[in-house]
Amino acid sequence: MSGEDRSRDTDGMHHGTAHHQPIETVSAQHYGVPAATSMPNGELAGSTTTYGFTNDTYINDEKMAGENRVPAATSMPNGEVAGSATTYGFSSHTYINEAMAGENNMFAVLPPPPYPGLGPENNHITPDLQWSTPVISEDTSKQALLEYAEKKCCYQTAPARNMVIKSLQHFTIYRYHLESFIEFRILKDKCVPYRGGEIDSNGTPPALWEMVAEIPQMFAAGKEKYIVPHTSSVRTCHLCGGSGKMTCLACGGRGRVNCYGCGGSGRQYNGNSCGSCSGAGSRTCGSCVWGKTTCMICTGSGKLHYYKQMKVIWENIVSDFVTDQNSGLPSNRYKKITGTNIFADEQPEVLPVTMFPEPMVSEVSRSYIQQHGDKFTDNPRIRRQRHSIELIPLTLVDYTWKENPHTFFVYGVEKKVYTDNYPAKCCCSVM
Repeated sequence: MSGEDRSRDTDGMHHGTAHHQPIETVSAQHYGVPAATSMPNGELAGSTTTYGFTNDTYINDEKMAGENRVPAATSMPNGEVAGSATTYGFSSHTYINEAMAGENNMFAVLPPPPYPGLGPENNHITPDLQWSTPVISEDTSKQALLEYAEKKCCYQTAPARNMVIKSLQHFTIYRYHLESFIEFRILKDKCVPYRGGEIDSNGTPPALWEMVAEIPQMFAAGKEKYIVPHTSSVRTCHLCGGSGKMTCLACGGRGRVNCYGCGGSGRQYNGNSCGSCSGAGSRTCGSCVWGKTTCMICTGSGKLHYYKQMKVIWENIVSDFVTDQNSGLPSNRYKKITGTNIFADEQPEVLPVTMFPEPMVSEVSRSYIQQHGDKFTDNPRIRRQRHSIELIPLTLVDYTWKENPHTFFVYGVEKKVYTDNYPAKCCCSVM
């Protein structure tokens, strides 16, 4: 919107402008289960674009295309090509290139085909990402527990230094994250004192969602106010009748108020004449001039500018899901840690993830996107969405100290530690 279109009036609001194409409504049908899933026989189950994830593995062979061994089309187990449908996210199979087949035998997932209309900066799949269960060594787990104990004023560090690790149990934990940036519009009748100037009263006012509202920052809460074009008019102030003055509320228009020194009697408690009012019992009202004050509605102008105001409110709705169901780590521990981002996408309306190795992720993605779509279809409505999947490291460490068994968790990229049975706690002493 140009500077002229967004000029502010005296109330600090924008003059709105309208476009002739209404903003597209997000319909619930966009949030159903995608149908363009590549089937094992090479056929397609529809034409809807989806994000796809499966676990089948292909080593370099004739099915690969190009130096990087990225297939030109999705190769099916029977050698056929899965038609012309497009799947986004991870391809229908995991491919291993020659550089990854050495001594370390490390598997890596190649990036998906680019999303239509998006540049490389929007494709967050890392080609060399080692997408396997994150593991840590015994030394790393010991160091994590030692740093944890050193930060606790009443925890001794002896268990962390001298423990005997019996086992390390590694978990594969995913976190699905969905954000829907929504916009809510409210229309109100407003009036402000009229100070002169041009009044926009000619023309047909635009509909609520035909107004153009500039978003200050995507995925951040905010609000803004706009004057709806062609809704302005000037009228005489209904409170003062156009005089700009009103009867003083303090003195009732008399111009005088009772003396606070004598309460209006004119005499003091000892019978003498009141020195504050010289015995008159009243004094000049300090709130007005001859019983009149400036009108509180028009502030003395005698006229009011009436118009319709559109208030726009932006909010970010977030839904998170962690696949950990049975590790024993309290769920609230995941809120302040991060994992490795293995998938991310941002669109006006994102599509559900499908065929992910952990079925719960696919189901939650479909469910969350549909819930957001069903809830925010009209007003408020979704302006933009983004979602991501993180691979979160989680290790359960079983150890003994002084021949007694104990456990602790190391979790997150930050290598945070959680334990509810640290064996050496004391009061105000640190080893």
